[in-house]
Amino acid sequence: NHIRTREQIRDKLNELKYLETNPCLSFAIQISCIARGSNYYNDEQNVECSEFRKLFPNTPLIGVFGNGELGHDYLPKSNQ
Repeated sequence: NHIRTREQIRDKLNELKYLETNPCLSFAIQISCIARGSNYYNDEQNVECSEFRKLFPNTPLIGVFGNGELGHDYLPKSNQ
């Protein structure tokens, strides 16, 4: 279940749309493996956060790159 393209990123982020709330009441934290930087995407910068921004333009996003995997492929359960 490795995500390697913009389309795959977008598909995974779309799974979060059910969580969308008032942007004034929410924020997002992105923790990515350091290997998923620009080298992973053929020297293209900010691929993952730019896809997040397209889907959630008003949600504040902070993030870091780390040396390990945290919360691999975790999505909260829907309340619906």
